[in-house]
Amino acid sequence: IAIVLHASRANPKRVYIGHYDGLQVAEHRGNGRWEARAKVSNTTFSPEVTSLLEIDASTVFVGSQVQGVYQETVTDEKTSINRLGARQGLPEGFTVVGRVADKTIVRTIEGVFSSGGVGSAFAYDSVLTALIGDRTVRYTEDRQGNLYLSTERGIALYNKGQNSSYNADHYAPGEIYQE
Repeated sequence: IAIVLHASRANPKRVYIGHYDGLQVAEHRGNGRWEARAKVSNTTFSPEVTSLLEIDASTVFVGSQVQGVYQETVTDEKTSINRLGARQGLPEGFTVVGRVADKTIVRTIEGVFSSGGVGSAFAYDSVLTALIGDRTVRYTEDRQGNLYLSTERGIALYNKGQNSSYNADHYAPGEIYQE
């Protein structure tokens, strides 16, 4: 069962498919034909995928229900997977990966962790933890840097201010609101 779909921005002929038991890559081969690679899963990698974040043309971060974050590397020849953890500054367990304020972020039950990119360690981010916290289901950022959060109360909008601060104005239950 496909849980998360992500159309590649770097390779328009590629789609990443997150399943309840692993990750798969599908590629367009022409004449309307799509070819799916074998699902990447084994005894060490079979997460229920919660989210996917394409870092560059060959790298995808995978958030999982209980197994933390994985880094998938996709080339024309093969797909490989590496688990990210304490050495990279990340806790185990439930994770959602995303991109906010030009940072790769990982939401966990312990807070939000951010990194400058592939190879950079993650660190606890107190500003994004205060905004996103554990009440957010999903989040996205628009081109102006405003942050939209899907929470149990509805959709929250934080307007990006100076010095990477966020400003919130009002709340209306059941509508898009600004905290």
